[in-house]
Amino acid sequence: EDSGESTRHVFWYSVVGTGETLTASTCHPGSTDVGAATTTVSVMTSATGTCDDLRCMTEDSMVAVPCGDHMSVSWQTVVDEQYFVMVKLDAKLDEFSTFALTVESPATNSRCETAMGPVALDGESITVTTRSSTRSHMTTDADSNTTDYPRCGIQTTPPTPQDEFNGRDVWFTVVGNGFDLIASTCSIYTQYETRLDVYVGGDDDGDGDDDCGLLTCIEDAIQGSCDDIVVTEELGFGDAPQPRGGHVRWKSEKDVVYHVRVSGRNLNDDYGIVNFRVGPANDVCSRASPLQLSSTTPGDSIGTALSVKGTTMGAKLYAASDFEGIFEHSPGVWYKIEGITGVLAASTCNTSVQLPTRISIYEMVNFPGETATFGKGCSGLTPLLILDQDFCGLHHSASWFALDFQTFYILVQGVGADFDLDISVESL
Repeated sequence: EDSGESTRHVFWYSVVGTGETLTASTCHPGSTDVGAATTTVSVMTSATGTCDDLRCMTEDSMVAVPCGDHMSVSWQTVVDEQYFVMVKLDAKLDEFSTFALTVESPATNSRCETAMGPVALDGESITVTTRSSTRSHMTTDADSNTTDYPRCGIQTTPPTPQDEFNGRDVWFTVVGNGFDLIASTCSIYTQYETRLDVYVGGDDDGDGDDDCGLLTCIEDAIQGSCDDIVVTEELGFGDAPQPRGGHVRWKSEKDVVYHVRVSGRNLNDDYGIVNFRVGPANDVCSRASPLQLSSTTPGDSIGTALSVKGTTMGAKLYAASDFEGIFEHSPGVWYKIEGITGVLAASTCNTSVQLPTRISIYEMVNFPGETATFGKGCSGLTPLLILDQDFCGLHHSASWFALDFQTFYILVQGVGADFDLDISVESL
């Protein structure tokens, strides 16, 4: 059809029902950019399985979602029933236009109500595809007007118009363990840039379940791109920053359920593989938790002490320690201490959990008057020759000489459990 300004082309496809929900979508990079062409997708059935008696599916039997000038339609299929998919392409005259159509099962966790999880804190990652996902919304009124979920957290860099993430969603749930957590898609497997938002739910009917329409933001969660996080498929320290994915960090409360939404930048361009993982925020040395004693003035820190609680549950595996057996490849978390003159001691001997821990010490020298540049991967860390060590049952302690211009990294390894770390300073 030629309207004088545009041309309409109609294309037909057939698909056999599988008994599952299917999604027919033109929301893909192969479809011509918004403004140059428009596609609409319709699904029809036929009692005879031919084109002679086509009838449209009713509105209440399918869900249509626009994505700019294109759209996707999802419907519940019947096993072995024939369906006909009609794509209408409206394109400007004298312009070459294309569209890409996929028909597949929709992503199972593309909405808050179908979030995947709770994700285990076991150090493993989950790989999903967002190709058949859609943009999820908190509410939709009778006129199909939608309300998006709020943007959450504190961004590490000021937002710009290019920072709008309005693409396809996948959802996960995570149960807090009382420590700082980081949810990340920073991986060599993630195929595009993402934004992660963290929500906590409200239970308005007393059934103990979170209502996705009542989710509220974790306001102090810290957003970050993969420029300030490192990942590796190796077990050493040679990490490298990744340009894809994203991450968010927050202080979790024990046994509280959190919803994490992973969004692409836009519906048309950002889709594909997402590799999702949750773990302790300090399981990479570049995010080592700083240890601050009561005084860092040289000579005044003698006799000071500090105790912190930590966990190796869900942490990255490291093969960096000098220990054998299970500690050759075991989860570990990092701490950093500097500006101390004296004999430093780190100990997990007061840990009540009867699961083993080990401590390794690494040094990064910061000469007086200079600023240390550690690099994202901490590849310059050097194992330190410790002064003394002690095995206290299942746990471990180590001590070493320290001067105020030195920076030390403490790696605590375990088997995925909580621990108590004690730091003390004695005179040289």
